[in-house]
Amino acid sequence: MDFWGVYATLLWTINDFLAYGDLSGWSTKGYQACPICMGDRSSFEIRGRISFMKHRRYLLENHVWRRSRLHDGKVERKAPPVVMNGHEILKQLDQLKFPVMSKHPSIQDKKKKRALNWTKKSIFFDLPYWSTLLLRHKLDVMHIEKNVCDNLVGMLLSIKRKTKDTMNARLDLQDLKIRKDLHLVEVGKRLVKPHASYTLTSSERVEFCKFLKSKRHERAFLEWFRAQVLELCESANLSDDFFSLAMRPSSDVCCYNGCIVGGLRFHTIKLDSRRNTQNSGVMVIGESDASGTGDNNFYGVLDEVLHVQYSLGRNVWLYKCRWYDTDVNKSQRTHVEVGYKSLNTSHFWYAEEHVIFATQAHQVFYVDDPKNGNNWKIVQVIQNKHIWDVPEVEDVQNDHINVLEIVVSHQVDDHIEDDTLCRIDIDPTIVKRPIVRQVTEDFIDDMDEHLSHASGDEL
Repeated sequence: MDFWGVYATLLWTINDFLAYGDLSGWSTKGYQACPICMGDRSSFEIRGRISFMKHRRYLLENHVWRRSRLHDGKVERKAPPVVMNGHEILKQLDQLKFPVMSKHPSIQDKKKKRALNWTKKSIFFDLPYWSTLLLRHKLDVMHIEKNVCDNLVGMLLSIKRKTKDTMNARLDLQDLKIRKDLHLVEVGKRLVKPHASYTLTSSERVEFCKFLKSKRHERAFLEWFRAQVLELCESANLSDDFFSLAMRPSSDVCCYNGCIVGGLRFHTIKLDSRRNTQNSGVMVIGESDASGTGDNNFYGVLDEVLHVQYSLGRNVWLYKCRWYDTDVNKSQRTHVEVGYKSLNTSHFWYAEEHVIFATQAHQVFYVDDPKNGNNWKIVQVIQNKHIWDVPEVEDVQNDHINVLEIVVSHQVDDHIEDDTLCRIDIDPTIVKRPIVRQVTEDFIDDMDEHLSHASGDEL
């Protein structure tokens, strides 16, 4: 009998934020609770609680949200913190002395004041490779997403004890001197609480719940449809198309880099990159706007050709595309001049609706637009001549893809400033004046009691 040793490797831990402090050794309490910011903190105290509001510092320097004053009334210019790697953390831990964990009366330094939030050296650093890992601790994303979703729905529907838009939150805004439209207004012995812009009325809540119910039906529709068809098969004669559709397609999907549909040759953008010709441009006819003069067509490129097969020999051809963002309400997306439409091909939209039927696609070509820049392309819609299959009577005078309609691109400033923070079409809520209780310093539970509060320029 042979014996051999089996070794296991610990790649990372998966835990919530509280357990993060126990496993990593960095305390997740106090002013330096963030394990990323560490000493470069952006926290401050408000009404006996610790607040973190410098989230915008993690955005790019030219991000539009950095220039907005809607968040905390100021423009964010602070750079993101420098993240320490494992070797730097290990070097820092080796220079610290941690108190002895004991209840013996002779131990006097059980809670020693220190400048950093380290409470211990994690035992995982005994592993020789632990300091070389790029990511040592992961947060449980599933529960984080659930909690964030519950809080958002609770605020939209104003669910009692589940909404974060409480009186204390409004008083915090008043102390921070931001978003004055949402401040509580004194009316006698009571306070008037204006409704925020995201607050829904009773009728809007009903519509919101109907929308959620419809989404739930969409997820369960496939099983419901299959059960209904199988039940009808026993009592009535159904077409083979219905039966094939209910049995769902095969899990084996064939992918191609090109095909010919309706006499038009289409290639994927990857195949086009190796050729001198261009056959990857795709256009889908959209619905006209209210005026009937707008160009609501969708323009993009073909990424993949999919052949989906069903039972009883049924099949369907699909195009997986990327759609250029042509929203006229955004600046630097489209430009129309002298009947030619130019697109900014560096922006995309409808990422979740990228599949169309092959018969829906119209072929277009993109020509470089040196006037507007490198990423701009002029759309060329050309009527296919069908020279290999000429019909006896050909009428293309009213063809909807022969002439490119002229549209006006509405230029919108690239900012998100909005002066309407509260709804004026809803009567405000009358609330009782809250009793402000003094919160003891123990509530903060800060390991570094010598840290000063945030200065005025951080607020």
